[in-house]
Amino acid sequence: MFKKRKEIKTILLAAAALLIWPMTSNANSLGDYINQFVANGQYIAEIIDYNGRKYNIDPLFLASIFYVESRYDNAAVSSAGAKGVAQLMPDTANYLNVDPNNIEGNIEGGSRYFKEMLDLHQNKGIQQYNFALASYNAGPGNATNTIPTYTYDYINMVNQEYLKLQKIIDPSIITRTPNTNKKEQLLLLYKLKKYKNLIKKK
Repeated sequence: MFKKRKEIKTILLAAAALLIWPMTSNANSLGDYINQFVANGQYIAEIIDYNGRKYNIDPLFLASIFYVESRYDNAAVSSAGAKGVAQLMPDTANYLNVDPNNIEGNIEGGSRYFKEMLDLHQNKGIQQYNFALASYNAGPGNATNTIPTYTYDYINMVNQEYLKLQKIIDPSIITRTPNTNKKEQLLLLYKLKKYKNLIKKK
């Protein structure tokens, strides 16, 4: 009897913890965050997540780059001619063999290009990501041994956005579906009811 009551107490505590934990329908989803800027935020979040896993880059870091580049707007075109979410220059898009006007190709191209910049600066230690950002922003030939001062603001904006996303986004929740937390709550409540019935029978 004591063991059963102890199990019920454990389940109640776990259920309470889940009930106060933010649900995936709230703004702690990357998709919901991106929806603040563009209408297809959930879809963009899925593409970013896929490419982050593909190239072994934190999807939230990629999302930070794309926020600074375009606010996730694939219709964005810079004065220099860079296009889309990842702001790919025509020559870069040709090199990557992607269509910058296609949102999947644009994000995949930007993710792959940043991965190449990371690999290019793999010997830079703790400065690897900053060098990679400088190369992404100014071109790899302009950030070989030193980081150009004119890229400092860009690097800082990406890093600040990344810190913000780490605080407000659950990295395990990219879009609002499936609602994993809700499923866990229902499972715990089912177990609780089951144990209560067992005690009543005794």
